[in-house]
Amino acid sequence: MVELDAKKFGVKEIAFDKTHSLGQLTYLYGFHFISIIAIVVIMVYGFTPIYAVFWATVITFALSFIRKDTAFIPKD
Repeated sequence: MVELDAKKFGVKEIAFDKTHSLGQLTYLYGFHFISIIAIVVIMVYGFTPIYAVFWATVITFALSFIRKDTAFIPKD
């Protein structure tokens, strides 16, 4: 469906940098996957989905500060 929409609206191919492998990208930006894992783990413990998503968001926000370039802070 995405490809059909792209053709319909005339979207052109965008070149992107392929310098990092999947493993390197996971190492660098893996904290984004923590939110999905946190949701599953919190729900397995019997909490509601809303509670799980709230705490997964808080956890991801906190873990983003591990690296300065991925921190969720306003830019100047």
